[in-house]
Amino acid sequence: MAIHADCTTPAKCNAFNLLIYKGFNSYQYWHNRCNYLRMLAIQVHTELMT
Repeated sequence: MAIHADCTTPAKCNAFNLLIYKGFNSYQYWHNRCNYLRMLAIQVHTELMT
């Protein structure tokens, strides 16, 4: 759930990109990756609940 909570907004994804990779990859790439991690976190959480 920490990944989900930290990755729900594009602003936080952008901050991650700037702080860690300093523009190594484009903003759009990291925004998509954040969305993927968010979906993965939701899927894992759902599987744990069932």
